[in-house]
Amino acid sequence: MKPLPIFIFFLLTPPIVVAQVTQNTPITVDGKVTQYVQLAELTVTPQKPPVPALKYKLTWGFDQRVKNNAAIQYNFASRELAQMKFDHLADETRKFEEDYGRLFTEPKFFKEKKSEHDTFKKMLDALSNDAPKTAETLRFEASQRYKPMAYSWFCNKPTSEFPVEYARKFVDQLRSVYRFLETGSRCDYCDWEYHFRGNKNIFALLLPEVQESRDLSRALMVKARLEIHDKNYTEAIKTIRVGKTLARHVGQGCPLFVGHLVGIAIDSQMNECLLELVQKPDAPNLYWTLTAVPGSPFSRHKAFELEMDVIRLTFPEVARAMDDPDSLTENDWKELHRSLIQAIPLICDDAYPIVETGGPMATLFAGGWGITAYPKAKQWLASQGKTPEEIENMSVSQAVGLWSIHRFEIARDNYLKIVSLPFWQSKEKYATDRYWDEFESVTPLDAIVRLLFPAEAYYHSAICRLEASGDVLRIVEAIRYYAAENDGKLPPTLDAIQSVPIPQTDPFTGKPYVYRIENGRAVVEYDPGYGIYRTVIEMRNEK
Repeated sequence: MKPLPIFIFFLLTPPIVVAQVTQNTPITVDGKVTQYVQLAELTVTPQKPPVPALKYKLTWGFDQRVKNNAAIQYNFASRELAQMKFDHLADETRKFEEDYGRLFTEPKFFKEKKSEHDTFKKMLDALSNDAPKTAETLRFEASQRYKPMAYSWFCNKPTSEFPVEYARKFVDQLRSVYRFLETGSRCDYCDWEYHFRGNKNIFALLLPEVQESRDLSRALMVKARLEIHDKNYTEAIKTIRVGKTLARHVGQGCPLFVGHLVGIAIDSQMNECLLELVQKPDAPNLYWTLTAVPGSPFSRHKAFELEMDVIRLTFPEVARAMDDPDSLTENDWKELHRSLIQAIPLICDDAYPIVETGGPMATLFAGGWGITAYPKAKQWLASQGKTPEEIENMSVSQAVGLWSIHRFEIARDNYLKIVSLPFWQSKEKYATDRYWDEFESVTPLDAIVRLLFPAEAYYHSAICRLEASGDVLRIVEAIRYYAAENDGKLPPTLDAIQSVPIPQTDPFTGKPYVYRIENGRAVVEYDPGYGIYRTVIEMRNEK
């Protein structure tokens, strides 16, 4: 299996939902059917912030941190978790082998198992007309054996169905894992010592620590949800603090898009836990707790700085051609194109059937890229002031190489322009997709650029979703504060809330968040451009 481009790994992370949420839901508003990517329905109670205002914190204080590398502790936690999973599966395997032997030696045991089998078969037959329900039943039954280690199973259960006793056993088993995670979260920095400079295979990095952090975050999510259920809010917020620090450390330890995207996913999971917490009747108001969190730990500029240089790092010949093209010989230009062509099938996945589709990309493999690119390269050279004699004295490889380097620099700088702007401005002024439609893959470097350049829109959108989810949490807590001061009433507008400042700018649109009262409930919406995220808030005035 060839490695996927690093910028799409985040698509493999399944969503985790803990609130009353439905996804991809069409709803009629003002006579129009609108597609909602996510519809969350919350029931909260009036509550003022605690005194002191920062009684609960989502970051460790300076005196609570140490100047150590968190990666060491996170690796300990990952190894411990992996060993526990292995031991659990080994125990289950031994149990299965024992049961298999008993089937042939104990008639009573055989009858019990046969009875269980018949009962389950009857249940499936009864559900045969409801395929989705049947599939869900099968998944549930299959999960029973492995529930003690199935943290995703815990995370995906809504609040009303959260398996408390199973979660309690799970959390008890993972005490050592949680200790390592808390110790790591108290460290000032995280460095997994990924070596990028001089590495020609950056696109093939496996990044095991980044992938393992997903399991660690889910384990933390189970612990936080159990503590919320037990109304142990101080410990729940402490667990969420560990998770949010893990998210920040993942982004710091892996400054590639994939590291930032996994960190964003972990941070979003912790926000889901906060969303569950604030719905408890006696939950503290976390407005100032959320407001006091430092700005986004995921620096777009740092990620882009490395991503933009991946091609230079992977292909030193490209870096040399950019920095000192006059030093390249005819053989150097030919070798540059040859190395790029050979790399294309190694970088792309089976999802990119380049050769079979024909067109310019297939021409590259056939070695005929010069036929398409050379005339255009000559036109570009002439536009740069080269005389006909100078152009004719250049080889095909040199002419096309100079032209493709120029196109690469244009593409790179277009990305760097975009990352400096808010998302809504970048969509309006520098539509990346339109640019790529005009960017034909007629040279080997063109093909590499299209395969390796990051999916900026996905990355920027993920950051905006995280920012918006934090804003919505703050708005929910501000509404609870307003209700506590106004006899349980909902604010008619966000501007009516005067006790605390309100985040009102949708990062996707640059406009205020949509807010209205609808059927006695408050509605907050933001629009990523592919559907609306809608949060409906009902005020419960009895604790």
